[in-house]
Amino acid sequence: MQRLTIPLITWPLMALGIYAFAAGYIMSVIPLISERYGIEQDLIHWLTSAFYLGLLLGSTKAEWMIKPCGNKHSFMISLLILALSTLFMPFVTHPMAWLVLRFLAGISVAVLFVAVESWLMQSDPQQRAKRLGFYMITLYGGGMCGQLLIGQIPLHAHLPFYFSALLMVLATAVLLKAKEPRLDVELESNALSVTGTMGKLNHSAVIGSVVSGLLLATIYGLMPLELSLRSIDSERIGALMACLMLGGFLVQLSIPWLSQFVSKTLLMAGFSLIGAMAGASMVLSDSIITLALVFFWLGVAVFALYPIAINLACQHAHSSHIVHVTQWMLLMYSVGSVMGPILAGWLAQWHWSLEYYLLLTLLSTCLYMLVVSLKTKPAYMANE
Repeated sequence: MQRLTIPLITWPLMALGIYAFAAGYIMSVIPLISERYGIEQDLIHWLTSAFYLGLLLGSTKAEWMIKPCGNKHSFMISLLILALSTLFMPFVTHPMAWLVLRFLAGISVAVLFVAVESWLMQSDPQQRAKRLGFYMITLYGGGMCGQLLIGQIPLHAHLPFYFSALLMVLATAVLLKAKEPRLDVELESNALSVTGTMGKLNHSAVIGSVVSGLLLATIYGLMPLELSLRSIDSERIGALMACLMLGGFLVQLSIPWLSQFVSKTLLMAGFSLIGAMAGASMVLSDSIITLALVFFWLGVAVFALYPIAINLACQHAHSSHIVHVTQWMLLMYSVGSVMGPILAGWLAQWHWSLEYYLLLTLLSTCLYMLVVSLKTKPAYMANE
């Protein structure tokens, strides 16, 4: 009997999906239940930024763990630290303790992302777009399923924290089946030097990553709270966030195909315009059905930017530089992620709701990408 062979990327993708399921749930639940643990709503912006500040720091140091430990073990260690930091939250309810725990979680997620992205991108350029598509579908599909659990699991007795931590341990167990990939990385003493890898990155790719962070961190951290202020119950909040993730999930199927015909910079301009229109529609509507459609198209827009940006950045990169490139892109994403919730909170003080923040950010990005695409090659050319 012929033995069934399982593709090498199956186990890391499966573990990533379980992680995304847990993270998609707990990241949206934390703003909804924080007051029960003595965390005031005014601190939610800082709690979100603490997580992404950890992501920012972790993205600069991820290589320190991946080189000696390898992708597989770095992934596993990150998941275990995430599980522990989540499990401790209901037992140490001081605001500073939560800030520290979310900061540590952010560092772990940074190492996790660099480990799995560089793992999957160790292939020829033709395979990278396909693997990146699988990566994004798994990440957003898991997150979408996690969002659907909001309102389904009781929010008392610390159950959300126990559930999420258990899933992260399960993801670690899945990775025991995986084989450590051969990672072709040049041992450079200063991999993240501004004059080195950063100077060679496509500027549109960098801006795309920053904007992706500005949007996604704010949506994950603040959108559930924004919807609750509209007197929308937690079950419907979960459904709306799932619509957002569904849009992000489905758009991944079209990105590799569209990239063959349209330049990646123009693609980012187009998706930013779709997102800006969704943001404007959100301002004008309170109907749940309309909001569900708006959230779907918003998800299409905001979740398209990062995969297009990272694919653009890796387009001409040698396999030995993939870890460095993915580190830099995650670093740029993290910069945006730290700034996003703070900027949105600052605008809220001037009575500008989250919808206006999304509208302004996406419209500005659309105009920038459009100008860049017109200044370079014809827009219909896929390679830049």
